[in-house]
Formats: sequence, structure tokens, C-alpha cells
Amino acid sequence: MSSHPSKSPLRVVVAGGGIAAVEALIALRAMASDRVAVTLVTPSTQLVYRPQTVAEPFDGPIAAHYRLAAICDDLGADLVLDTVRSVDTGACRVKLDHDGYREYDALIVAVGARQQAAFKHAHTFFADRWHDDIRGVADSLAVGFANRVAFVAPPHAGWTLPLYEIALLTASHASGALRKPELTLITLESRPLSAFAGAGSDAVSDLLARAGITVVTGTYATEEDARTLILHPGRRSLTVDRVVALPELTGPRIPGLPSDTDGYIPVDDTGRIRDHDAEFAIGDATDFPLKQGGLATQQADTVAAIIAARAGAKVQPDRSDHMLRAKLLTGDRPLYLRATLTEGHTVGSVAATQCLWWPAEKVAGRYLAPYLAEQDLRPFGAAETQLKVHTGPPPMVHGTAGELGIELLGQDG
Repeated sequence: MSSHPSKSPLRVVVAGGGIAAVEALIALRAMASDRVAVTLVTPSTQLVYRPQTVAEPFDGPIAAHYRLAAICDDLGADLVLDTVRSVDTGACRVKLDHDGYREYDALIVAVGARQQAAFKHAHTFFADRWHDDIRGVADSLAVGFANRVAFVAPPHAGWTLPLYEIALLTASHASGALRKPELTLITLESRPLSAFAGAGSDAVSDLLARAGITVVTGTYATEEDARTLILHPGRRSLTVDRVVALPELTGPRIPGLPSDTDGYIPVDDTGRIRDHDAEFAIGDATDFPLKQGGLATQQADTVAAIIAARAGAKVQPDRSDHMLRAKLLTGDRPLYLRATLTEGHTVGSVAATQCLWWPAEKVAGRYLAPYLAEQDLRPFGAAETQLKVHTGPPPMVHGTAGELGIELLGQDG
């Protein structure tokens, strides 16, 4: 992308309404100010803080919902409630489902991945749905209607941490059961939560062992019937009363953009769509192997810096290694995990019982986390939050403060 010499703002279309899209929106405004004119295209009216939904079946707080119209008003962006149907990269425009076309100088695709159930008889955890069935599994264990539960990560789950949380929260909920539950977690990972290989994974293994959860690694499951799983390799059978599973993910397959065999958009290490100049993709829609909100915000920041520089802002894209951060809910105090990723591989991890970043949010987005932390929340259980809407020029948003972790359980490197 060449620099943008015109005095008119650079037209940026952001497709998507989730964490990655909103991080990109805030980062663009922070880095480029009025040098960019941003349009957010999404069928969603709300930003749902999906990482919080895992606690809802276990009497946790309702996940926060933020009105996208208020966020866009706050940050001086246009909101178009529509879906990007296809992209014409030659003409630099997107075709919408209902409202014609939108032209762009730069496009950021942050539409996420498609989710589908991998098992017919399992209770599949979809983060954007209500979870009475997950709560029902935990209640069945607590009162003795069920005793054997398998928690299964399908091969293409993208991010397995929610399954570990559900297993640990279920074990905590059923800790007073008359019969000791038989809980099994099945994953293709080489070790528990292998994205944090080393001290982080070791700390998770200890938590699972103390909770009485058996972990079967290097394994994937298929169904024989509602009460029997077949474990591969080896075709071992496992009899269960209930199965809880994560959904399988596939890419969005947007006409006009390249995709791999699974539908994901191939990108380089800057987020630029391969063999394209003005088109970028971030988050779960890309072929990056890990699908995690915090990583998506880092991808968003890199892309925003590239676009801001083209618009004339004096910024330098950050090409450093990714930092993977996660807050694992356990049924007791959370476990905070951090790892450095180089070319998609973990090179060092840390586990701590107090937060290793600030604000202490599930998603440690450089701009998103402090921005949302400043918002006024409606009373508990409200469907939306009320934003503090800024007046005057768009705000300059500051990044997270330093790493504040103490009481380390272990670290590598």
C-alpha cells in the first residue's frame, strides 16, 4: 500500500462486529485520528463479550453486551447493519446483502469463523447462545442422575481453553455429589492446553488432577451412539452419560477473497491477505492456527498501524512476537497464563494466581480492554451496557499498563 497523499480521509471498511473488529476500530482512531473515515459493517447490533459466557451456566455474571451504535458514535465511525456478501478487490468495493456496495481504500475482514456441532448427541457450547443444557449436565452430576461426563475438543476447535473452564467449573459445581463423578477431557493436544506448553500447561494439569478430571491427550473422539464414544487412534470405547463438546470451526469463504481448503483467509505476518495490497484479515477468519480474542486484537493493532501509516500518521507497525494471554476460570480463583508465540509456536509460558496484565480482563486488547473498562455498566443482568460517549474530537485511547503479575506458579525461559 502506497501512502495516501490526498487531504481527504482514507476510507476504511471493517467487516465484523466482534472483538477483533472493535479493537481495529479503536486502534485506527487512536493511531490515525481524522486521517481515516471508518465504516463498520456487521449484522450485529451489539458487541458481545463472548469469553465471559462460559461462566453463565454456573451462576456467573451475564456476559457484557455493548451497543455498537454507541461505540461507533463515540469513535466517529459509520455503522452499517448489513453483511458483506462478496469483495471486488479490483474495484476496491464490498457488496452488501441489502444495501448495495461500499467502496474502500483499505478493507479489514474480521467476520470470525463459522461454528457447527461436531457431535449429534453432545451438548455443544456455542458462546453466543444460552447454556441451560450445560448447566443441566452439571446439575445432573450434583444430584446423581448422571455420573460419567466426557468433555471433548473436536480436531478443528481453534481454541480449547473454554472446554477446560467448563470441565473445571462442572467439577466444582458437582463437588458435593453423593457419587464421585467420572470426568474425562479428550483433546488432540499433546498436553493440556498446549498453547501454554511449559509452566502454563503444567499448572493446568495440576488443576485438572486436583479436580479429579482425567485428561486423554493426542486423541479425538467419534460417536457410536448417545452413550458411547470411540477414541482414536486405537478405537477404544468410552461409555458416558453426557458429552459436552466445543463446536468445530470453518472459515467464512467470502467470494472474491482467497481461502484455504477449510475456508480460512490466508494472511501474512502483517495481516495482509496474500497477494493483495489493500485487503487485510484478522481474528478467527484467518488461517492463523489459534483462534483467540487476545491474539486477534494484536493482529488488529498491526493492521491498524499499517493503514494509519498509509493515511499519513507517524506510526510504526509492531512486528514483534505475539503474546498469548488467558484468564482460566477454575471454580476457585482464576489462573492467569501468558506465553510468547514465535511463528505460531510457544517459546515460553508463565502461570500465576494474580493477573499478569492490566486491566484484568479476559481479552487483554491494547485498546479494547482499557476502553471497555472505562464504560458505565447497567445493573447486573442487563442486556446492554451504557457507554460513556465522548464529545468533541475522537478520543486518543491509551494502551494497557505494565505487566503486574505476582505469585508466579512457574515460568519458562
